[in-house]
Amino acid sequence: MAAAKGSIASRFLRLVDDWWLAFAGVAFIVGSDFKYRTRPPGQALGGGIDSAILIELALYAVVAGYLVLDRFRVPKLRRVPVPLFLAACLVGLAVLSIGYTPYPQYAVVRCLQATILLGAVVVGCMDGGRAQFHRFAHLYLLLIAAGVLYGLARPSPPINAIQEGRFTWLAVHPTVSGAMTGLAAVVAVGYVAGGRKDRPGPRWSAPTYWVLLAIVAGGALAAQTRGAILGAVCGAGVVILSSRRGRALIEIALVGLVLLAGVAILASQQITTYFERGEDAAQLTSLNNRTELWDVAFEAVKEQPMFGNGITASRGIFYAETGLGGGHNAIVNVLVELGIVGLVVWAAMVLSLILGVRRLPKTGPRNLALDRALLLGVITFILVDSIFYEGAGSLANFASTWLFMSIGWYVVALRSARSAVAGPTTEAVGSDRPAAVPA
Repeated sequence: MAAAKGSIASRFLRLVDDWWLAFAGVAFIVGSDFKYRTRPPGQALGGGIDSAILIELALYAVVAGYLVLDRFRVPKLRRVPVPLFLAACLVGLAVLSIGYTPYPQYAVVRCLQATILLGAVVVGCMDGGRAQFHRFAHLYLLLIAAGVLYGLARPSPPINAIQEGRFTWLAVHPTVSGAMTGLAAVVAVGYVAGGRKDRPGPRWSAPTYWVLLAIVAGGALAAQTRGAILGAVCGAGVVILSSRRGRALIEIALVGLVLLAGVAILASQQITTYFERGEDAAQLTSLNNRTELWDVAFEAVKEQPMFGNGITASRGIFYAETGLGGGHNAIVNVLVELGIVGLVVWAAMVLSLILGVRRLPKTGPRNLALDRALLLGVITFILVDSIFYEGAGSLANFASTWLFMSIGWYVVALRSARSAVAGPTTEAVGSDRPAAVPA
């Protein structure tokens, strides 16, 4: 009996050791974006706390407690990869802005959450391998598929006329649910296109990935979030193009062009109606009032150009002037909250991540083709969707979680590539044991 108990305990500890980063990332997303009630931005900015906020804080606190009690050790860093260093600088700027933001209580919460996220990514880089991040991607797929199925079983009534006819689940705004499903579709395409490529982490059957792709892609289309759909198409295209070479690439491109041409000819009117979403010409011309909101943003930037108005300030500024919370554009959001300095750091972080991922090897002893394609697709989606949604330019949401996780994924992939060049490594397929500290 003792041996059996010991075996169960050891299996549980192994499960926690293997999946902790995946559960942490999903916990961040559930806490920040899986809303089951709505409240106006003004109430959030006032620092009001209800059960939903308590659950969100509790999820982050559990991850922070695990990191401190079970994973804490002083990092022995020789060289910090540029994207990871810039991510730390961005969080540092956000923390410093608490001193002058008009909403310090709200800002403190968001900065604590961003610090916990950054801490989880750093620990994942030190103690984990590529398998940890593949597990996060798989668990995210299951989470979003479950959200879509729940939304089908328990339809969510629209909060206002703008959301009429758009799919979501719980009380998640269709813009957010559309973006989450769109990104999940890009991830699913990556594993479908990856096929039997050698990699660590979960390896599910091809039909499983196809079913998940159908569920999340269907949810993305039903949400009618235009920026997310455009991002998903671009991201999936980047994944496919990055996964194939030579003749296979040419064949896929030709087939795609033929299919797109056929759809455009046969369903052009239906597509136009779909993307209009019942809005009039004035709304479409102003990108559903986003251009007016961005005019307000530039006035705010003129007042505090260098270091911005402080983290979370954009929600209050836009809510006071337009009744909308958030910048509805990542660059605008960063510029309003952290100024030119913050925008330079954010842009440099994203650019260095893209350049670094593009340099990852597609062939050789450590084949990183799938990791490379997935990361490029995810980053493409985030950037395209960021034109209409501020997620990646703010803190504590699914987009910023994925952006930081992508940085950690790149760090361990880079280490894997370097260890393959240097010689034998202890990181076997399916293993999380790194060959060295992040470099």
